[in-house]
Amino acid sequence: MAVTPRESAIGALMNIVASAYPWALGPARRLKLWSDVPSASRPACFLFEGGQETYSWSETALPKRIIEVKLFVYLVVGPFEI
Repeated sequence: MAVTPRESAIGALMNIVASAYPWALGPARRLKLWSDVPSASRPACFLFEGGQETYSWSETALPKRIIEVKLFVYLVVGPFEI
């Protein structure tokens, strides 16, 4: 099966996000709810591709495809001391 340009772009984004931080879980493409991620698995990162996909082009330019991807980052923050 051939890799589509969309898959290549999302795979490249996942590689950038994966190398940006030492995640305990992720980045993953299957979104989980906060309550479904145990605190031992945080920080966790998920990519959600549920946004709009748009195309634009003109006679003088190459076609442009815009993919909306959202990052969900789950962290554990301890109590604050003042």
